[in-house]
Formats: sequence, structure tokens, C-alpha cells
Amino acid sequence: YGAEGGTAALQNQMILSPYPLTMVQTMLIDFVVVFVAIIFFSLIVALISSFIKSSMLVLAISTALLIIPQFITVPKTLPNGYRLYNLYPTTGFHSSNVFSSILYEIGNVSIQPYIFIPCMQLILSIGCILLSYRIFKNHQVG
Repeated sequence: YGAEGGTAALQNQMILSPYPLTMVQTMLIDFVVVFVAIIFFSLIVALISSFIKSSMLVLAISTALLIIPQFITVPKTLPNGYRLYNLYPTTGFHSSNVFSSILYEIGNVSIQPYIFIPCMQLILSIGCILLSYRIFKNHQVG
């Protein structure tokens, strides 16, 4: 669409999307979601590293955690499994998951995936930081 296409509706790209977003808004949301997912995955690797002292094993596990979920698909007919699967960092890279019509629900409040996914990943990231810090602190030499 070029620079002029930034005001085009998201439905030009994703026909069934229910969200009233422009292509520029979609791009910015995707950028934030991917950035948060990268931070979250990095902190998962830090957490694994705090448990396992072998750097080669940490590399192998983190590579498997990065690649294996790409071969797994959870159908939208299982909404709870689909929602949980989309919280994993590498599945958040797909715009179809981020702008899915399946909403997250907390009590009586429905939250769009492009809001819920990065917020939940940030909360889980804080948990990873705290747990990693505690484990690294307990295994500190000297």
C-alpha cells in the first residue's frame, strides 16, 4: 500500500478481522507485541539458565522452545487451548493470532488479544525476572 496506505483498514489485509484499526495502527501494535514477546522469551531463557549450569544444554533447550511450537497448531474450536497457546512468545509473532476474534475474558470483561497478550507476557516476564534473580542469588559464589 505504500506510505499512503497507512490509513487503509485492517480488513484490506485480514478480511474477517472485527477490529476498526488502520494499517499503521496494526503495524505499531504488531511491533509492540513482537518486542514484548522477544523480551519475554529472553527472560524465559534467563530462567532456564538459572536452573541449568551447562550453556550448551540451555542453548539446546531454548532452541527447541523456539522451534517446536511452530509445528504445533491449536484450532480455534478449542478456545481455551487457543488462548493459552497464543500467550507463548513465538506464537505472538503471527498477526492472525494477535488480531484474532477470540477474546480473552477476565470475569465479565472481554479483552482483545492485542491488548491481553503483551500485558500478560509483561506480567510473566516480571515473574521470570524475580525467580531468576532469586535462583542466581542463591547460587552465587563467594
